Amino acid sequence: MAAVARWLRFALAAWVGGLALTAAAVSAQPAPATSPDGVGSAAAARAELETVSRERARLAAALQSGEADCKRRVLVNDCLDRLRAGHRAAELQLKNREGAARRVLRDTAQIERSAREARQAEHQRDEQAQSEAEREAAERRSTEAANAARFEQRQKEAAQREQERRSKTQQRTQRAREKEASREAERLERERRAVSQQARRAEQQARRAEREAARAEREAGRAEREARKGAKQGAAGGAAGAAGAAVATPTIPANPTGRPAP
Repeated sequence: MAAVARWLRFALAAWVGGLALTAAAVSAQPAPATSPDGVGSAAAARAELETVSRERARLAAALQSGEADCKRRVLVNDCLDRLRAGHRAAELQLKNREGAARRVLRDTAQIERSAREARQAEHQRDEQAQSEAEREAAERRSTEAANAARFEQRQKEAAQREQERRSKTQQRTQRAREKEASREAERLERERRAVSQQARRAEQQARRAEREAARAEREAGRAEREARKGAKQGAAGGAAGAAGAAVATPTIPANPTGRPAP
């Protein structure tokens, strides 16, 4: 009986030692690497979680096998307590590793989310800056177009005013020319009338002179006829009578100028 007891204690110690080695092997697994920027951490953390899952499955299988073996021992409860204590220690190590891996995943997700939000914010700022630049450019183009339209309108108004000024100047010049032409025509008409009146007066004077000349010629002819008649009548009375007759009726010479005798 003593030999059997020693063998059981040796077997139990060997089993507990194996379980402790298993827990130590589980705890010796490398923890997932972390980096400030999270690059590569997510893959390492996922690999660590897969390793922890496999180790947990092996621990569960070892616990189940150990419990079945302890039930065949004499000191069942002592064997089970030791087995379960070792299992709890190994499970705690796995939980710690699992928690560290999940923290890495959360940190990596937070870093990625922050980076994504930063990129979105930067993209929004870029879009806002581009929209602002486009708006300012559109406002500049609108202002330039409005200024160009106002300048063109002012040019048109100035050209219209200049055209109106030229038209008024031409109208004034035309009216002045028409007035000058009218005055010149009136002056020419007055001169023509004056010349016509002078011509009529000259014609009247010429006619009067012709009548005076004709009358003087008639008087001269009558006087000559009378002189001849007297000469014939006084031929018999002698030279004195002829001379007296000549003195009594003098001969009137003809007026060469055609004017009446004084």
